[in-house]
Parts: sequence; structure tokens; C-alpha cells
Amino acid sequence: MSNLLDLLGNWVIQYYGWRYLIIGLGLTIQEEITIIVSVYLLSNHYLSWLGFLLTLAATFFIYEMFFYLSGRYIRNTFLGRYIERKIPNYAKLQFQLHKNATVFLILSRFVMYLNTGVLFLSGWSGLGFKKLIKARVVANIFWLGGLVILSYFSLSAVNALLAHRAEIAVVVFLVLILTIQYIIKKAILEENQAGSTLSKKPESPQK
Repeated sequence: MSNLLDLLGNWVIQYYGWRYLIIGLGLTIQEEITIIVSVYLLSNHYLSWLGFLLTLAATFFIYEMFFYLSGRYIRNTFLGRYIERKIPNYAKLQFQLHKNATVFLILSRFVMYLNTGVLFLSGWSGLGFKKLIKARVVANIFWLGGLVILSYFSLSAVNALLAHRAEIAVVVFLVLILTIQYIIKKAILEENQAGSTLSKKPESPQK
């Protein structure tokens, strides 16, 4: 089959026993592409929804705990002190993360590299484990639900218009995701700057 996604489907069938491990590894490398490919595979019965959701849950937990715990345990080491000196506006960033932890943990989920950074800094700054889990469960539900719906309708629309050209949907989908990520990232940065400005108390005039 000439269709890119059909070829990927055949590849999964060829290594059928490893299909969920392949999906899990793909999620750690490029989540958006893995999700849209997975939705295509699900719609063509290459994967089961139960196996897919269990793979997502396990992968997300391992991935997020790795960066959270790394931040927590590296902080008081020589490497941690070196990293702290290299982080610009570290004190302001830590203050904002603690003040708006839930907002950052949810919104950062929609921005690929910012997501990893916030997880690491959450552990670094000693954010509570329960607070992290609650916020990330909500974030992952909204993130996954949005991606699955977008990818399903993108694939359906393109397949209805252009037979055997579903790879166009991948490009359209990724452009849409990158646009959404840019908007959310800009909103987070503006929130951080606004919070930093408000947190500065005016100095009392000297007599």
C-alpha cells in the first residue's frame, strides 16, 4: 500500500507482539505524531482501545515520574547547584511555580518542551506529590481527549476527500497542534511576567 499510515499499520502487524511497546517508545519521542498514528491504527483495528489506554497510562506515569524525581534528587547535588546557576530568573520562576502550580502543570501539558521543564522544576522545588498527580491527571485527560478527537476528525475528513492521502492529515494536524502550543506557551509566559511584576513590592522612599 502506498499510503504512509497503511504502511505503518503493516509495520505494527509485522511486529505485532511489540506493538504496545513501540507505541510507548513513540510517546516518549514525539507524542503528537504517535497519537495520530495510533488513532489511525485503532480505527483500522490494528490496536485495541484497552491496550492503547493502558499503554498511555503506564508511559505517562513513568515519563512524568522520571523527570519529577530527577528534579527532586538532583537539586542538592553538585550538578543541581550548577544547573541552578544556569537557570535565568530562577527565584522568580520557582515563586511562580509554587503560586500557580496547578495552572502551570495543566497548561504546560499542551507545550512539548515546556511540559518536561515544568515536571523537572516541580520536583526541584519540592512540589507535593499528591498535588502533582491531581493536576497531571486532569491535564492528561484533556490533552489526550483533544488530540484523539482532532486526529480522528482530521483523518476522517481527509480520507473522505482524498482517498489514500491520509498523510496530508498528519501535516495539517501537526500545524494545528504547533499553533495551539504556541498560543498556550505565549499565555504562560505572559502570566509568568505579569506575576513577577505584581510580586515586586515597591520600595519605601528613604527619608
